[in-house]
Amino acid sequence: MLPDYDDIKAHTYRLDSINLSKAEAKEVRITLSRHSSSIAKPNVFSQSSIITFKKHSRDDGFEGEVSQKLLPFFGRTNSDIKRVVAEVVNQNELIAVQDTDIQDCTIIAKVNGSKKTIYMLDSGSFATKFPLNVTLDADGHPDFQETQKEMLRVLGTEIIAKSENV
Repeated sequence: MLPDYDDIKAHTYRLDSINLSKAEAKEVRITLSRHSSSIAKPNVFSQSSIITFKKHSRDDGFEGEVSQKLLPFFGRTNSDIKRVVAEVVNQNELIAVQDTDIQDCTIIAKVNGSKKTIYMLDSGSFATKFPLNVTLDADGHPDFQETQKEMLRVLGTEIIAKSENV
């Protein structure tokens, strides 16, 4: 039997087991999306833009810069990562960005001899909880079909409708 509803807590665990101390960065991809200063105006960029920094020569110091400035923030909060990524972009004087403009940061690197993609912002680690109006059996478990129908109803009425302003 399940405990009382108030005793149930949700947790997210992230295992950052990859050792990045010897990572050799080859490319950094930063996705930007600048929002308009007024809600009545459209966005400056109709969609998102991508800035890519690449290693160009053997002695350009690219790996060291990425290792010192970006990789130490792996596993930290998204706001910390966005702040440091914005600082790196602004240092290159290509475009002025704020941390709120940063949507994603991906580093392509050689780690222990193999090519790895390092996702600095883990946008897939968030979940939203919605209560479902379903009956539970004697063991405290919901019926699969009833739960599936209720999840689809909540998806249409609570999630999609609100995110799309329907």
